[in-house]
Amino acid sequence: MLGLMKVAVTGGCSSGKSTVCQVLEKMGAGVVYTDDIVKSILGSHSKTTKAIIELLGNEIISQGKIDKGQVARLVFSDKNRLEKLESILHPE
Repeated sequence: MLGLMKVAVTGGCSSGKSTVCQVLEKMGAGVVYTDDIVKSILGSHSKTTKAIIELLGNEIISQGKIDKGQVARLVFSDKNRLEKLESILHPE
């Protein structure tokens, strides 16, 4: 019997996550790109987006959208902010 397995591919910037996922896809695996999910959440004007702006401030807004680079700069240097951001995003 074929058993299904879930695998999380994690790592820092330019660590090869996308390459690994492409190989897995070529092998027939289904891949969920969480970056795409977050883009969708951040692109909407939902209560989640509003909560993120409340947490991090209006400085994360650029050209009417949340600037992921600015968010990264703010949260990856502050574990408390990162945890709060994750508590907002992960339920979505």
